Amino acid sequence: MMILNHVIDNHSIGVNCCTRSITTVLKSNNIEISETDVFGMSSGLGFIYQYYKNEGYFVSGRNESLELNLCYLLGIDYKQGYSDDFDHTWILNKEYIDQDIPVIVDLNIEFLPYYKGYFDEGFRFGLHNAVLVGYDHEHAYLLDDRFIDVKAVPLDLYKLSRSLDNSSNAPRNGWRVMLPAAGIDIRCDQFTFFLAVETMVYRMLHPFAFKMGLEGIRMFFREVKLWSKNSFDDVRRQNYQTASFLLEKLGTGGGNFRRMYSRFIKNSSERYHLDNEFNIVSQKYAILSVEWKRLSQLLDKMSLDDSLILQQEFLDISSFIYEQEKEAIYLLKRLLEEGYPYDAKGRNIKRIIT
Repeated sequence: MMILNHVIDNHSIGVNCCTRSITTVLKSNNIEISETDVFGMSSGLGFIYQYYKNEGYFVSGRNESLELNLCYLLGIDYKQGYSDDFDHTWILNKEYIDQDIPVIVDLNIEFLPYYKGYFDEGFRFGLHNAVLVGYDHEHAYLLDDRFIDVKAVPLDLYKLSRSLDNSSNAPRNGWRVMLPAAGIDIRCDQFTFFLAVETMVYRMLHPFAFKMGLEGIRMFFREVKLWSKNSFDDVRRQNYQTASFLLEKLGTGGGNFRRMYSRFIKNSSERYHLDNEFNIVSQKYAILSVEWKRLSQLLDKMSLDDSLILQQEFLDISSFIYEQEKEAIYLLKRLLEEGYPYDAKGRNIKRIIT
């Protein structure tokens, strides 16, 4: 058996699978950083929704490529890969483990035995993350954000959870490693804070794909309002249930990530003695976290009864959310445009984000 105890010793239960995996890996490299700061410094806040034929809707309240964003910002060496060849990827990932390097892997929850009972039988979600920390002839050993102990997954099930299938969010054997240079002091400072916020603001206002960012939120709300008019009963119920589940219970939705970002802005404002308007931003995201949760609960109700009363309630909540999202992001944009000097290294934060 080969297992990375120094990584296991730095693992704890987390808020989200992606941010917890990153935090565990960084802490195992003696980089002290909170999961909240990981989310904020990786420009994690965002929004994306998509419809996949024969699969339904996917909704998420965060950006893409958090590991890449964070490593680029902090100067950490980063490698990743995707493949339709499990055996090749498995050999490569084991080589990293043999070098005491943990690997963040993409997984389909359906085939992870320790999730049995958490979700309905046959539930598929291929964008789950965990940290591969060991292997033997019969098992892969994983650290998962919902569990404190290391999980031994039989190799046949691990292969199924990793491999390519015909779904739109298949894991495709995806993997990522972060390689901080030995002896390098990785610090989150005021300069990197503003750069991280700038990336998030830019992606919310100028997303690189359709149905993302602030405009994606508006389009998603508009499409949900059409479900009651244009869908058969069973399809409509499934749409409401899926959106509700993804927005809150699975932890990929708006409320969870708005809570994290609210804490990130508040903690950073206190740490760097920033203008009080950053606290206003934090308060807006705290309010949004509550409203997104309300919206999720409402969608669950609408899966049973999408009466005119509930449709009007959805219209009221969604309109409020969109306006608050817009106000928060444009307030951050203005604060960035005003420019903030960073005296220690003579750098200036003023950037062009229009």
